[in-house]
Parts: sequence; C-alpha cells; structure tokens
Amino acid sequence: MVRRWEWLTDGAGYLDMRAFTLLGVEFGGPLFEVQWYAVLLVAASLAVLAARNLFRTNLGRSFMAVRDHDIAAAAMGVNVTRTKVMAFAVSSGFVGLAGALTAHYNSTVSWERFTLEESILYLAMIIVGGLGSVAGSVYGAAFLILLPLLLLELSRVLHNAVPLLTEHFPALELGAFGLVIVLFLIFEPRGLDRIWQRMKDYVRYWPFRY
Repeated sequence: MVRRWEWLTDGAGYLDMRAFTLLGVEFGGPLFEVQWYAVLLVAASLAVLAARNLFRTNLGRSFMAVRDHDIAAAAMGVNVTRTKVMAFAVSSGFVGLAGALTAHYNSTVSWERFTLEESILYLAMIIVGGLGSVAGSVYGAAFLILLPLLLLELSRVLHNAVPLLTEHFPALELGAFGLVIVLFLIFEPRGLDRIWQRMKDYVRYWPFRY
C-alpha cells in the first residue's frame, strides 16, 4: 500500500519528513545526535512511568487479570472483550509514539526499514527482558542493543585467530540472537527482570538463605 499509493507518497514509495522542531529549536547540525538523545530519553522515561502507573489503575488490573486467566476475570465481572480492545489500543499508542519518533529521526518513512530481522529483534527484547514486565522491556532493549556491539568488538579482537568471525558476522549476530532467546526460554523464562530481582533479594537477605 505504501509503495502503490501515489497520492500519499507522490509515487516515490516513501515519505520525506521535515526537520524536527521542538520549542522553536530545529534539530540538526553537529548536535543532532545529542539533541535526539535528550528527546528519546525524556520520551522513554515518560512512557515507562506511564506504563508502570497504568498497572496501578483498574484498567491495568483488568489487563493483568485477563492475561493470567480470562475465564476467571470474566467471572469476577471484567469485560474481557473491552479489556482486550483497550490493551490493543494502549499498545498501539506506544508503538505509534515510537514510530513517529523513528520517522522524524530518520527523516524518511519507508517500508524497507521494517524487515524480518527487525521483528525478531523486538521479539527478542521482550523475551530476554521478561514478559509482562515494564522494567524488563528496558533491560531487554539495552541488552540486545549492546550485544551486537560486543560481538563486533569480539570479532575484531579474534580477527587474526578466527577470521571467520569477521567474514560471517551477520550470520553470527542472528545466531547469537537465536541462542540468547532459547537460553532464556529454557533457563529463565521471566527474563532479565527476574534475574535482577533475585540479585536484589540475595543482597537483601545475605548471609541468610531466606
């Protein structure tokens, strides 16, 4: 649809975005990355704060009830259909915000940006961070953004000893993502958030086991 709708893209197959402007300041020049880092940090912090507080409301509690057991939630008076639609709407709002920021950051909206590898990356972030956890989504995103950089640095260090690492780095990266997902699903399905909780509990109760 994006490629064929000439009235939307003027036949180019993509959309050009104007320079992002905030409070009269146009983003660009040598401080472009610094400016966007500040904007994205504020937006991410507000999104996390909103999501954490959402689960303290009646709507958030109904989300958790339907997630855990929709039949039991319906028996307690929760409108399951309305709750699922609201969950879809809220999640779409967060995704829409991320998409708008991505469009302005890249200055272009194109279907080529969203590949299968991109979908796998987002799925891996949720699984590694911890399903059903707001903090886990942050941990998973940070972990999987840093993982390719660590692998790239490792391939550079071992370039002389194992040249295949550099030659087949894209395959190594995808394989590492798959391996990480499988390991977390087997050994810690609740992800990095649960590991962090265990570490805090260990420090809190040390030297006692319980």
